[in-house]
Amino acid sequence: MSITEDQTIWFPGVYNGRQGDYAQLVSDVSLNELTELVQKRAQEDGEWAIANGHVGENNENEDTMRKMMAWVSDSVNIQQCVGHILKNKADTTTTVDWVCRDLANGSKWVAGSE
Repeated sequence: MSITEDQTIWFPGVYNGRQGDYAQLVSDVSLNELTELVQKRAQEDGEWAIANGHVGENNENEDTMRKMMAWVSDSVNIQQCVGHILKNKADTTTTVDWVCRDLANGSKWVAGSE
């Protein structure tokens, strides 16, 4: 698979996201499947950012990226995000891709990169 910078969940600009499994609605996947997809995406996008030098000058922030990857991949954080979506009855309009992006944005604050 070929990833471009604007498809990574941590891209700071206009985000293009991904299709395929990530375009599924939250209502159409089990929590286990959604968790696996989010964890896979965090790993792929984080490793891509590290390998392509998108974590600061001279990859100086690789540790920060790894913390962000871990935070996004944490099943408790994923469940909390999905719980909020369900509470707001947004599961029929929210995609797995959106969950990934929302968690990635939260991870920036938690890891101190914002």
